[in-house]
Amino acid sequence: MMTVETVKQSAIKNSDSIKVKILRREEITAATNGRQSFDVMMADESDIIQATVYQIAKHPMFKVGSTLMITDFLKRGNTLIITSRTKVYRTGTIDIPQNIIDKSTQQTDINAAKASPMKTTLHDMTFKVIKASPIKMQTIKDSNEEVPMRTLIVKDHSGSIPLTLWRDSTSAAVDKGDVIKINKCNRATFSSKPILSSVSNATITKLQESQLEDLSDSNSEDEFTAPNYKIGIIDAIDTCNMYDSCSKPSCYKKKLTDDHICPICKIHDSHPLKAAVVKVLITYANTCSTYTMFHDMVMKLINGNPPTDAGELSDLLANMLPVHISFTHTNNKITDINLHHDEVEPAAKKQKL
Repeated sequence: MMTVETVKQSAIKNSDSIKVKILRREEITAATNGRQSFDVMMADESDIIQATVYQIAKHPMFKVGSTLMITDFLKRGNTLIITSRTKVYRTGTIDIPQNIIDKSTQQTDINAAKASPMKTTLHDMTFKVIKASPIKMQTIKDSNEEVPMRTLIVKDHSGSIPLTLWRDSTSAAVDKGDVIKINKCNRATFSSKPILSSVSNATITKLQESQLEDLSDSNSEDEFTAPNYKIGIIDAIDTCNMYDSCSKPSCYKKKLTDDHICPICKIHDSHPLKAAVVKVLITYANTCSTYTMFHDMVMKLINGNPPTDAGELSDLLANMLPVHISFTHTNNKITDINLHHDEVEPAAKKQKL
């Protein structure tokens, strides 16, 4: 029988078992892929540990105060993973020292989060936002899906760290100077540096009063490396198309089927939004390549809402050319774009010939 302390320090084998008391249990949530789970905080006489449980039918078994014997579990960072192969048994109660119980109610600070192993799930972290980047579209490597993401630099009394928000989390009305609480995020890495990353169904709450409000907005550590922006020129337009997209913000302007059904939410949308997708030729570093801009990047380039007609949008963009830009991209899809050093005026102010 392993203790929680040895579980945290050791590699896990399928034959390992642990005896713990449940100190906290969260509600069942579903990830974007539909897979359901719930989180629990557990402890024995040596330490506390968090677990993510995928055996939804056993939610009542993990009630607060119950003592369980768990075998054949996995470990991700310092979080136990209870899968369909894990065996869970009710057993005789154990007493948890008060100092261990108190530890379970303490909030994790940024310094402790940095020291946590990769993929550790962290709960109820509070910090001040000292930098907030705009939302941009990012391609998920495994699925090639375009999803919104946003990077914040957050700070507490122990330090600062980047926090990457994904999907629905990006819709939270968060800006520089706000004090926020995120109920669930993972310890991750970007450019070999520790970061935090929101998980499915993460909830972000803006706090009205907090001791963190008095923190300065300076970033004492060079924690975050900005994306590698390229400097180039949009020389020409290849194609310019408009399509009917789902009007639900959570569907991220997904293209509707011919029957006006959204492939994501499966709802018939009788009031779709027009969205743009444009392919342009960009020259940088003595090379010329074709890149795709989706709706949000088109809006950012023209500094406003595009026309609902593809021909008018094409004319508007052509009237701007050539456009000096800084941009980032993934697989020839533009993920962020800015006019470079104001070398080109917005199209709305430019005199048509």
